[in-house]
Amino acid sequence: MWASSYLRDKFCAGYQTTSRCEGINAYVNKFSKSTHTIFELVQCLEMVAREYRNKEMLLQFQSINSVPVMTTCLRSLERHAASVYTREVFGDVKKEIEGVGALILITRRRIMNSMIYTLEEYEEPNVHIMSSFGRSTGKLTCQCNFWKKHGYPCRHMFFVMKAEHLKEIPDNIVLRRWRTDAKSAEQYTENWGDYSERGVILRHGALYSASQWLFFLGAQRLSMFQKTMRGIESLCKELQMDCRAFGSSMNRTEEYVREANPVVRDPVVAKTKGAPKIPKKKALGKRRRCTGCKGLGHTKRNCPNKGAGRQNPDQAEECGGINATCVISNDDWESIVGDNLCAEPEGKFNAD
Repeated sequence: MWASSYLRDKFCAGYQTTSRCEGINAYVNKFSKSTHTIFELVQCLEMVAREYRNKEMLLQFQSINSVPVMTTCLRSLERHAASVYTREVFGDVKKEIEGVGALILITRRRIMNSMIYTLEEYEEPNVHIMSSFGRSTGKLTCQCNFWKKHGYPCRHMFFVMKAEHLKEIPDNIVLRRWRTDAKSAEQYTENWGDYSERGVILRHGALYSASQWLFFLGAQRLSMFQKTMRGIESLCKELQMDCRAFGSSMNRTEEYVREANPVVRDPVVAKTKGAPKIPKKKALGKRRRCTGCKGLGHTKRNCPNKGAGRQNPDQAEECGGINATCVISNDDWESIVGDNLCAEPEGKFNAD
């Protein structure tokens, strides 16, 4: 791929494509259809996670309790790699050890306490790669940047180890994530106090990981199963007694965690833009009326009294009050306001 040249010095942890992510996605898509319920989806996800854990536990058992067959000429380096790396990574490391036979030494020179090796591969005479080894520091470097990308030594580094007569791989180029003891209980040691919630979570994770290995070993035979059950029961009784003895300290721990982690409340609801919504009950009780006759069931545009020459008192208010100009007969005004108003011709009126 053209992108490989740009990712030579980027650590990819063994991921070459997205096939690993696509694998679990394809498995989950079988249970994410509309015909399945949430309960079935959760059960399937738990089953997938259980299968992954079981496979990982079997690989861990194989890495710890099995020894691969040594087939290369560099027996010491191969034996040390088999004891350090997991079986999955050891297969790739072994290919690099076998590739030492295809390398040719061009030059070898010494600069201070470092040895510089210039190498070329078989059938590629125009490609020269330089590797260095510090005899005082034990540091190995290579120009191909293979170690920076994959996390384990390349064939050029193994060639330098052979030239320097090293029997073990230097610890500074062995990543912990590829080691057989990557999940040992020592890595869970932390300096967080008993009053820290993070410390409780870390210890809980360490106990859960260790218990999985305990369950696997205890289930191999009936005698081992009975021994495991007796040990768990006795340990639970001791822990219960310790919890009762330090009950007050546990209460203080809960109070400390509660004070350190305040409750996250709901955010303040902001008012939405636009006109406010009217409740349904309130909207049903209020009906729209005609602005002309104040009747129901129609509007001013299609009012049946539209165009009539006479108006009722409510229509007088709509016209703007007694100071407005309207066309109303004198008899109607006398019945409304009495003799206090004097009507003028053409329906105009003035107050005394």
